[in-house]
Amino acid sequence: MIFFKDWVFSPKYPLLILGWLIVLCVATSYIINFIYKGVLKIIISFIVSVNKSIVKEF
Repeated sequence: MIFFKDWVFSPKYPLLILGWLIVLCVATSYIINFIYKGVLKIIISFIVSVNKSIVKEF
């Protein structure tokens, strides 16, 4: 399933389509990694705070 078919295949020649797809894939991977790292930082800070509260109880 292609969500942005007209946008992805807007170039007319196959080599341009290939280059455009590579650019889109790299850009998407950077966006996903940016989101992933943000979520990971939130999870790690939560785990650290929970561990600190557990250690204080002992």
